[in-house]
Amino acid sequence: MSWERPSTMNYIKLMCEKVPNDSTWSIETTINSEMLSKMGKESEIHKFSANSTPEVILIEIYWDDLKKYVVNNHLEVEINVKINEIKKGKV
Repeated sequence: MSWERPSTMNYIKLMCEKVPNDSTWSIETTINSEMLSKMGKESEIHKFSANSTPEVILIEIYWDDLKKYVVNNHLEVEINVKINEIKKGKV
């Protein structure tokens, strides 16, 4: 099986379904991603903050970067997102 694909971007997003129009807000998260690779499990921890946006891209990964994690024609990924803090303020 061939894993050749165009250099597309894969996204992990955090979405706010009901964006408040009458205030500003900010969010702080911790993202722990773990992937099985040919050399065993690899993990990374990222901290992320954003302000007053309904859609936040937490992680951007190109397919070419993901290919190194393919083991026996499978891709094993576990991503945990912890919301540390959400702040709301007046406009």
